[in-house]
Amino acid sequence: MYKIFVDDTLIYDSALEDYTITKGLVTKEVNKAGSFVFTIYQNHPYYERIQRLKSIITVLKNNRIVFRGRVLNDKVGFFKDKTFTCEGELAFLLDSIQRPYSFTGKPDDLFIQYINHHNDQVDDEKKFNIGEITVKDPNNYITRSNSKYESTSANINDRLLKLLNGYLHITRGENNVPILNYYEDSPFISGQNIEFGENLLDFVKTNSAEKIGTVIIPLGAKIESEDETEEDKRLDITSVNDGLDYIYDPVAVKKYGWIWKTIEFDDVTDANNLLRKGQEYLNEVIKQNTTIELKAIDLSLLDRSIDSFELFEYINIVSEPHNLKDRLLLKKQTLDLLKPDNDKITLGYTYSTFTDKSLLNNTQNETLVKRVDTIESNYVINTVVASELQELQSLINQTSESISSEVLSKFVTNEKLMSEISTVFTQLNESFEFLFKTLETTVNDNESDTQNRFNEISKYIRFVDGNILLGTSENEIVLKIENDTIAFYENEIQVAYFKNRKLYITDGEFINSIKIGKFAFTPRANGNLSFSKVVK
Repeated sequence: MYKIFVDDTLIYDSALEDYTITKGLVTKEVNKAGSFVFTIYQNHPYYERIQRLKSIITVLKNNRIVFRGRVLNDKVGFFKDKTFTCEGELAFLLDSIQRPYSFTGKPDDLFIQYINHHNDQVDDEKKFNIGEITVKDPNNYITRSNSKYESTSANINDRLLKLLNGYLHITRGENNVPILNYYEDSPFISGQNIEFGENLLDFVKTNSAEKIGTVIIPLGAKIESEDETEEDKRLDITSVNDGLDYIYDPVAVKKYGWIWKTIEFDDVTDANNLLRKGQEYLNEVIKQNTTIELKAIDLSLLDRSIDSFELFEYINIVSEPHNLKDRLLLKKQTLDLLKPDNDKITLGYTYSTFTDKSLLNNTQNETLVKRVDTIESNYVINTVVASELQELQSLINQTSESISSEVLSKFVTNEKLMSEISTVFTQLNESFEFLFKTLETTVNDNESDTQNRFNEISKYIRFVDGNILLGTSENEIVLKIENDTIAFYENEIQVAYFKNRKLYITDGEFINSIKIGKFAFTPRANGNLSFSKVVK
């Protein structure tokens, strides 16, 4: 499903055993470069050939690019494992500078100016084609200047994104050439929904008041001073606001107190326009910022005909227990190349609380979650997932004789089907890394007879802190399978373990002989011990 290329050379393919990684995590977020972290061992053929800043790393999922960027740094661990940290394509905008300039015109033209100057300074693999520009200013006329030699990234962030908002988003053209778009809002809608009772696994709502302000001082364009010894002043609103240079909201002040903030509008030269923009800004900063973090099953992992979750797409979300029915923007996404079940998505948006509704007389928001902030995983697999699991079950029957009919017989009711979903995946992969968390959540919410069956299983296979333990609960000796270690415990004390192809043991006793390479310790008939080369 996943492939990794360094420049044009394949270094990882999840379908090939010769190209392996021990860690692979892609993190993407709107208006940020994103990152990719992966680890390889010393025996990997590309161990010494990946160059910091120079090598271009591309990650493909089902032959579609999900990350492209460059290596920022690498770290060598105790066992010579090397971990590379990569930054995404938007970081290329840090490599060019914008010389001092003074600009007046449309936002589109300034964005184009920035990207053209960037492309003139960098290598071909760091250039961008210019795509759609949908961000507009109410007057469609802005004034921007900069006397410093700052990066293209800093100029775009400080003089476009912070003042006009919008999103930088990369799409792909012919031959996967990166196209940089500047969108006012996302034009993309996911073909896959998130619904409680189907593919929603976890829900966390976070309310943040960090950016709230109740009193605003809006400042406009600079006014040149006639006295060269004095600094230039900025336009304020005193002439149109009863002599006050600030505006405030009395209800917000009563609720939160006097919290002052300043906002600068470099291109505003009229006091009335400045007052209007200041009021618009005040109406926004009195709101709490709400981030909704969801964990959901990406059904495209089971059926490729279903759209996968993509960054910067709106997703329809329905969850009646959370009073949530809305279309939210996917703002952050993490992809685990080795364990796709760990994939996470974050959807966030700003809305008015009850107090804000009184302030703004806004009753349109129907998505407030009024009672529950954090809900533990509680889900039922829908018929789409069920049909996929039935297909996987058939495949296992055909390809693996080690799966007993007793395991497969548990796919009878929806509850039992749900409890086995993670098991089926691991059986297909022959990894035997069962998703016990899914099993536990399902079983704990089911009837007592199903709980008893789980307890019967737990006597032989137990899940503790992400590790697998083999042995009944009463055994003195237990085998523990961790991420990188297989260990034997006796009365909860570790007595031996395998790690990095080596066996470590506290005390050893060999009944007959011991062989090391081509040499062996062998008992003699007279009771003595000989050490000699073994001849085949």
